[in-house]
Amino acid sequence: MEYKNATSADVNRATRIYHIEKICHYVAEYFSVEVETLKKTYKNNHPRLLAIFLARNLTQLTHQKISDFFTGIKRSSVSTTIVKCKKLLDNDFDINKHYLNLLQKIRNDS
Repeated sequence: MEYKNATSADVNRATRIYHIEKICHYVAEYFSVEVETLKKTYKNNHPRLLAIFLARNLTQLTHQKISDFFTGIKRSSVSTTIVKCKKLLDNDFDINKHYLNLLQKIRNDS
């Protein structure tokens, strides 16, 4: 899958550091939602999942710092959320496409 290639080639080896606020801005703009929507928990909030996943992979923030930024998620749940997002990326072509588009936009504009 494209996601696996993108993760190993692009995300895990990233040398640039991105800010969580900027990542959330791009995700919110991409999905036409408010940044506050990304911070709130509700069922099937795929933009939020992608924002958390991107924040973890593009920043050097700890799980605690990520959970502090996003309301309604505990530090220990950040790992669970990342695993859930990875599964979605592996199994859902549309989510994978959104992820790759966002990753490209964040990288090109920064």
